[in-house]
Amino acid sequence: MMLACNRISMNRSLSHLIEYRRNCLNGSRRFPIYVSQDCNDADVLALLRSYGEQITILNQPDHSDFNFRHINPNLIAYSLPMYSAISGYYRISRNYKWSLSQMFDERKYNLTIIVEDDLDVAPDFFDYFSSLAPLLMEDKSLFCISAWNDNGIPTLIDKSRNDLLYRSDFFPGLGWMLTRQLWDEELREAWPMAYWDEFMRKKAVRRGRACIRPEISRSHTFGRKGVSNGQFFDSYLRFNYLSDKPFVFNSTLLRITLKPDVYDSQFLTEVYDKSVLLNDRSQLSHLDEASPQSTACRLEYKTREDFVAAARLLGAMQDFKEGVPRTAYMGIVSVFFCGRRIYLAPGGSRGWDNNEYPDWK
Repeated sequence: MMLACNRISMNRSLSHLIEYRRNCLNGSRRFPIYVSQDCNDADVLALLRSYGEQITILNQPDHSDFNFRHINPNLIAYSLPMYSAISGYYRISRNYKWSLSQMFDERKYNLTIIVEDDLDVAPDFFDYFSSLAPLLMEDKSLFCISAWNDNGIPTLIDKSRNDLLYRSDFFPGLGWMLTRQLWDEELREAWPMAYWDEFMRKKAVRRGRACIRPEISRSHTFGRKGVSNGQFFDSYLRFNYLSDKPFVFNSTLLRITLKPDVYDSQFLTEVYDKSVLLNDRSQLSHLDEASPQSTACRLEYKTREDFVAAARLLGAMQDFKEGVPRTAYMGIVSVFFCGRRIYLAPGGSRGWDNNEYPDWK
């Protein structure tokens, strides 16, 4: 399901999806492509129609303006322009809810992959999701599969490991898959009027569950211009590296190795037992003196300031959503820096339980 509005460059995203779908066995049947168009843009609609039967066009019927006084009766007059400026976030959330309802309530699909109209995708995009679909359906400790690594810039990933996957307590978005069960039982009635992605990152929504994300992103955003006015785009998003080497995942193996009863113990062993503890973040500048070449290193943090300072030195994302750093699992952020694995990990314990994250902003 692609969410579209008035971006005529969406043909770039759509053409890649169609091209890579052809490489999949029974691709058109297994991965029907729907485009949900908001905004009533005539040029975009003409573009979509040019694809003929390769896609199905859905026209989101509600294009009405939002009455912010109805949403918040306490609104004072001079603040109305501010609320009008963020109406795009309300429109996006409305289109998401309608589109998800079309997929799950009307068409009864068990799984849906959501992409925006400004995403490039990797050649193995469909294989990636189809390999992880059985895991998502049966592992109740998961609530999504994502194609995106928030720290996926070239200086923080191992480009030789396009097979590497992680569990993450942070909802990444930017090309993600969810189940009809999650929609039916939790999301439909609770879906927010705006800021749907922030909603998905709330503890009350995650409920201790994780997402799967890759070492090397299977999606890449090229849309600088949008409702967020390029927030994070110039600093991070445009540098994110898109995988260009397909990998054949073993779905049966993933259903074993990525489940928490196997994954958690192995991950904690790699982080706390097999890595070299750095005494100070200044050692990040001369790692070869701190440990043998190519040996994984661990830098522990106990405060928000510790984490932010270390992340800044590495060039990693430094923000939190309800206390969870981007890409973190049990509080641990894994990056590949200067030829070796680096873990930013909570000190004083072997990681945090999913529901024990501090309330850092």
